Amino acid sequence: MPESHGSDFFLPASDKTVSVKAIDGGRIALAPADLVWSPVVPGRETFDAISYAFLVESQSQNKSIMFDLGIRKDIENATPANTKWFKLPNGPKVIVERDVASQLRDGGVDLESINAIIWSHSHIDHIGDTSKFPSSTELVLGPGSIGSLFPLYPENPESGVQKSDFAGRKVTEIQMEDFDLDIGGFKAHDYFGDGSFYVLNVPGHAVGHVAALARVTPLTFIFLGADTCHHAGMLRPNLGIHKHYPCPGHLIFNSVSHHFYQEGETTAMSSRSRPLLTIAVPKADTQCSIDIAANFDAHPDVWVVLAHDTSLQGTIELFPATLNQWKEKRWKERVIWAFLEENGPAFRFKPKNI
Repeated sequence: MPESHGSDFFLPASDKTVSVKAIDGGRIALAPADLVWSPVVPGRETFDAISYAFLVESQSQNKSIMFDLGIRKDIENATPANTKWFKLPNGPKVIVERDVASQLRDGGVDLESINAIIWSHSHIDHIGDTSKFPSSTELVLGPGSIGSLFPLYPENPESGVQKSDFAGRKVTEIQMEDFDLDIGGFKAHDYFGDGSFYVLNVPGHAVGHVAALARVTPLTFIFLGADTCHHAGMLRPNLGIHKHYPCPGHLIFNSVSHHFYQEGETTAMSSRSRPLLTIAVPKADTQCSIDIAANFDAHPDVWVVLAHDTSLQGTIELFPATLNQWKEKRWKERVIWAFLEENGPAFRFKPKNI
């Protein structure tokens, strides 16, 4: 059986794979940047946060799952705890042309064929509307989620999750003891039991936050990072835990004045070894998860795809196309430094029109 190469950490071997298809799950416009990263420069106080959802299909198991559901289209029917943010005069706005369930149906996917929905965590831009799926579709949550969520709305007026998300379906919380593998520093659960798709325990952003590692060819993987972090600049550049991350973006770094992202920075941009952005509110577990994810990001056989990475726009192919041939199509190479392109949607490093 082939084994993954070029790694300083263990990537388990298997000849079983899954297909991964990215779905535009809507976006939140005018999201406040200072809630998720630092520094925030004048003129860049808000950003548009796309919310990717992913259809994962296992031919060997004849099963299909959704990893996250994006944002529900009828945001007015979300819980009051969630809708209040979108009613503020200058607050964030939800833009959803078609919800995930509608896109699946329009793409020829019978919703009855979706065996499970895995929520990376229970925030509104990830949970969608599970009531659009049949009761036969299981809802899967990360460790500790149920205890943190209950009671649900309307019993608990402050809850961000409502009873209709759970009603009539099997709800499973992956227990800590189920994460019985270690992959690259994250505890992992072999979801299908054949080495094709791992749910990873990635603490920090929210209670029960999980990511996933999908084997899309026997030797290549996609790391579905969810909200491990919110911007590629929180991962790059980074020499990584094992000091093996090259910095091919040094020519671009030289064009971005360090005045705008690290006050007091003295390291020349061409030799910078730490990410350009950091988490807004320092938390040890969150930063630890980001550091581990950066090691995956540096691996030649792994492509890290964050839930809100706008630098992917215009490069990746969306559902019904798959992401499986990302390495052959050189998508990682094309997008890894795209967040430093001044006219790109992910550029955060100096004020507009300056």
